[in-house]
Amino acid sequence: GMGACCSARLQGAAARPANMTVHEAFKILDGVPAKGLKGNFVFHIAGKDPATFLLSAASNQCRVTDLSAAPDDKMEHKPVAVIRYRTPEVFFADARGELPMTAYFNGTVGISGNVKEAEKLEAVFEPLAIELKSRTADSPDLDEPFNADALGLIGDPGAAVPWYAVHTKAWWRRHFGTDLLLGNWLTLVGTLLWFFSAFVPVAARGGHGSAYEWATIASAFLFVLGFCFLAEVSYPEKLGALLESISRAPNKAPMAGSRDAGSGDLERGGEANRGGGISARVFGTNPMSRGMAIMNAGLLPFLVWAAIEFARVGATSTIGWGVTGGVLLFAPALVFMTESMTDESLRDMARGGDGSTIFYELAQRWRCLGACCCVCLCCRVDSDAFKRHLGNDAKVGLWYFVVIMAISQVLCTAALAMDPWSGDAQLNFWMCTFFTVGLALNARAQYPEHMNSSILFGSEAESA
Repeated sequence: GMGACCSARLQGAAARPANMTVHEAFKILDGVPAKGLKGNFVFHIAGKDPATFLLSAASNQCRVTDLSAAPDDKMEHKPVAVIRYRTPEVFFADARGELPMTAYFNGTVGISGNVKEAEKLEAVFEPLAIELKSRTADSPDLDEPFNADALGLIGDPGAAVPWYAVHTKAWWRRHFGTDLLLGNWLTLVGTLLWFFSAFVPVAARGGHGSAYEWATIASAFLFVLGFCFLAEVSYPEKLGALLESISRAPNKAPMAGSRDAGSGDLERGGEANRGGGISARVFGTNPMSRGMAIMNAGLLPFLVWAAIEFARVGATSTIGWGVTGGVLLFAPALVFMTESMTDESLRDMARGGDGSTIFYELAQRWRCLGACCCVCLCCRVDSDAFKRHLGNDAKVGLWYFVVIMAISQVLCTAALAMDPWSGDAQLNFWMCTFFTVGLALNARAQYPEHMNSSILFGSEAESA
């Protein structure tokens, strides 16, 4: 629907209906029921005759104001979201619910601000959608295929200009223009520091290193490769192309908690969440899951080192148990993030669902787990706040990592304060900083209202 950046709309759309203009379209919307929508929404429709409209929802009714002549005169309150269309044809296709999702990522449609609230526009636009389909039905000769190629919806996703770079081609906006991009690049830098801090000393000794050093080098190298996969697919246009490609495939089973899942599916949510088989998790089936699969493999060198220590010393090996404990500390976050990046999970999110929700379901069923989470979040396990922050496995994994790295950041900062000239202390401090900030930005990017937005550059809605 209107503004739903993660809903798949893949059917062919018709051209502009007979005698319908954008001004007439918004007259139809003037006075329609708000259906739970609140706040101001700005629509910019570019083309030969650009038009700007303000849709204000209050007291369960929507009012439309034409701002084309003076867009800034009647903006008393900051808009909840700003939606931009490249042409009127794109607007009408979106109003009918027939616009490919790629359009939201390659600049054909730009949405900024509170994306989650903008999704409610779909219900508000129902009267317009009905009128559009009615006119098309009355004029079958006008039901021509939507020219997706002419509008830039087909072609190389990497060559398209993302929405946030429409007004600037500065390299820092191109590569760091969203929280997801910046977060993944910062995490990659932290991983590179980890790799070189282990590799350089061994290389300086001509390759002579301990089992711990070689395990660290191998693990860091695999994590670098994994984060390279995630950074590559973090660009909005590439992420959009990936989600649309995945959403085309039929879903074998509805994800638990998704819009397509019934009560029976919810009861067997574990089965639905774990669809795709073990091989999909071990080797990955898309760039994101492959990146996670490589990072999962990054834990193996430490397990091998622990096994060597147990074989050498026995079951009383302190090093063996310490390394095993460290692996077990990080494994849960990787497991949840891996689940969230399977084709099944991404497909469900692309269709408007929550994706993989294994942790959330377990917290509902296991009182001890739910109680621990409630203490940390200061809210009930069945509350909206709990679902908002831990409602899917991607958020669970990322917040788990953020907490671990925040604790490490405190320890590294204390070590640097006690010995500010120590090279190791400085390296550990910066490595932790990159990890902590990068993971926190990744976690922020998981919320719909922050999708494809930047905490540094803000959003178009804030400057409207």
